[in-house]
Amino acid sequence: MSNRQSKYLKGSRKHWYEIIDKPNLSPLPRHAYEYTDIKPVKVNIDYHVQYDGHFYSVPHHLVGERIDLHAKFNMIELYFRGILVANHADNIATA
Repeated sequence: MSNRQSKYLKGSRKHWYEIIDKPNLSPLPRHAYEYTDIKPVKVNIDYHVQYDGHFYSVPHHLVGERIDLHAKFNMIELYFRGILVANHADNIATA
């Protein structure tokens, strides 16, 4: 951090960092960011949804419904109206 005086503001970059930025910084999250591919899908008559060439089952009473599929690095999660209805461990990699 530069202690050199600014041409435009009174004080150094370090001075302004200490006054403005540092008090407003939040701690880093506990867990690393994990990309999630979210897609709306329709449940087929065989109570499966397709993602990336693979089929994943959901409860049979959701046939014909639109649900949200969340594909993570090694997990597929299926949500109906915001409620988790199924999850499947997988070794897919989302791109």
